[in-house]
Amino acid sequence: MGTKLLANKYIELNIQSIEEVTNTFRDERIIEENNYIFFYCRNGVIKIRVDDKDYELSEGMMAYVAYHKRFQVFDGTFNAICLIFGGASVDELIDNSPFDRQIIYQGDDNNHMGYYFYKLMYCFNEANALTLKCLGILYELFYELTKSENSDFIDVASKERHVDIARQYINQNYHNPITIVDVARNVGVTSNYLANIFQLYLHTTPKKYLTKVRMEQAKKLLITKKFKIKEVGNLVGYKNQLHFSGEFKKYTGLSPLDYQRQYCPEQDIITISDLESA
Repeated sequence: MGTKLLANKYIELNIQSIEEVTNTFRDERIIEENNYIFFYCRNGVIKIRVDDKDYELSEGMMAYVAYHKRFQVFDGTFNAICLIFGGASVDELIDNSPFDRQIIYQGDDNNHMGYYFYKLMYCFNEANALTLKCLGILYELFYELTKSENSDFIDVASKERHVDIARQYINQNYHNPITIVDVARNVGVTSNYLANIFQLYLHTTPKKYLTKVRMEQAKKLLITKKFKIKEVGNLVGYKNQLHFSGEFKKYTGLSPLDYQRQYCPEQDIITISDLESA
């Protein structure tokens, strides 16, 4: 039964709540009638219990829990997103998804589950309510779940979008001590997937791209001579001066001090006294 043919029936979905949870999260509940849970593991390992059966989720995996079932998160070091939703269309949608009444779903990099969960959580929390935009993202999430598992379709637009989101995040946060895991988490994909699409579209790795952004900014700061070398390192995300100096020399072939001397010699600096004597 094709998903497209059923689309006219999918007219009632809603979101009760969506939140980010960590290993400090401990919850036990009986799912209320007409409510359902998607529990998506962004990273780490989560141990959950559905009724009397235990399951383990790792990065990129998600659990589906229907109403009247007992759901418990009881162990693990993880970062996850818990989505509670409902609606008259849910059962039929699940019937056409890879869950097919199973509890656990292991997606692959082409499903981009994390991207939709993160986007949905941000949108819902920003408005503090269900909006049309939130609902649209939820439908997109179900579309990803109901696509044929045998499809050879490659979502080029999604991959390009993920690269753009990652680059934007790096460009805006290079001054913080971020890692590639942080970048992948904020895009909503796995680190391996991020590495693959960076190689595909930018012919480099996410780590090299982050280093390039930091080093190019460091070069600009160094030639101003307004900051000490340690301060420049801090301003581009390095808390350790030796680490910064080592990375800078690896990137430019010069130490930060030698770079200053070569590209900003004393005679090129115009002082106030020079202007007054001119």
